[in-house]
Amino acid sequence: MNALDAVVLVFLWAAVLVRLPGAAHDRRRRILWMAFTAMAIAVSARTPAVAGFIDQHSGWPGTSVLVGHAFTVLAATGAFEFVTDLRETVRIRLPRLDIWLLIAAITVLALTVLFFHIPPPAEGLFIDRAPGQVLPTLYLVLFTTHLGFAMGAIGTLHAGALITSRRTAPPWIRTGFALNAAGGITGIAYATGVDGYLLYRLTGPAAGLGDTAVLALLDPLEAVAILLIAAGHGVPAMPAALGTARQRLTLLQLRPLWAALTKAHPDVVFGERPSLLDDLTDRHALRHRLIRRTIEIRDATLHLRGHIDDDTRQRLTAAFATIGCPRRRAAATEAAFIRLALHAHHLGRAPAPRPDYVPPGGHDPDTEAAWLRTVSAAYLRPATRRTATAHASRRHATPRIPIQRRSL
Repeated sequence: MNALDAVVLVFLWAAVLVRLPGAAHDRRRRILWMAFTAMAIAVSARTPAVAGFIDQHSGWPGTSVLVGHAFTVLAATGAFEFVTDLRETVRIRLPRLDIWLLIAAITVLALTVLFFHIPPPAEGLFIDRAPGQVLPTLYLVLFTTHLGFAMGAIGTLHAGALITSRRTAPPWIRTGFALNAAGGITGIAYATGVDGYLLYRLTGPAAGLGDTAVLALLDPLEAVAILLIAAGHGVPAMPAALGTARQRLTLLQLRPLWAALTKAHPDVVFGERPSLLDDLTDRHALRHRLIRRTIEIRDATLHLRGHIDDDTRQRLTAAFATIGCPRRRAAATEAAFIRLALHAHHLGRAPAPRPDYVPPGGHDPDTEAAWLRTVSAAYLRPATRRTATAHASRRHATPRIPIQRRSL
């Protein structure tokens, strides 16, 4: 296995892992995940360790080749099914899905029959000695023709979609169409090159470089085609994936502040209290949960605002006046307010009955979450903790009564 094959293998298995959560809830995503998984297994079957294991335990030399090709046909079928929705958009006539499934099944059956009719060589694999031999050539031509037709269909559909949506689709969608189209063209070039050379070798002499060198020159085209198609399916999903990751990160960043506030006022929590594991793994209604968290933080903060008087606010504002960025200065001041108010609440002190302080915040859910994320970061800083502790000690210290000396 060369470096390019290793890159393809890592890329495919990474795509399998990333797409696994979404595959459990959506049929179309599950189809694409199955296609990526089948292709990852097919490429894995080429590695020396996996190929040796399969050949050793199957009892037939070269079984790893058949396994890899069968899973490649399965992957091509899954990818074709995933993009069938584009047929009506681009108005291109291609075989129906049921016909394509039948073709794939016949292809795998024919490959299996041919494989067991090919005498195993004394050493090496039969595909390495295929040029010039009828049955191995027929086997490889059948496989590469099916692969080339599948990649051609995928490339044609995406090229048509790229043309028809050049003014309407977002840039990342058009980029995905372009990558898939390029992958399809590269796949056709690979299949045409392999088929053409193998058919030529049935009657003609070997090329000057040798059969192995010629086929080795064509192998990178297959790897590049797989990478382009895999990237083409990944790029359109990147904005949504980045948005989901950003929301989950914000949810986790708000957790320390939320935990401290809702511990003091548990009545502001809507429903069941989410655990840290829920924040890390639960994919359900992520944006709804983030909005809920910002509301709970805001409600708890409003309950605590009566613990801070005007004099304390002025002293805390002055304590953070050296912070250059106005937003960070305001966030540090608000975080210190919250720490002081929580301290007073835990001491059992009664808040002011009608406080006039209104905590700052955003004007919509996104800006509110961004503001609270900054406050939560300031809440955890040691400087904020030290400043709040110093002001709490000064505020609740017992006043010292001066002792008057009596003159003798």
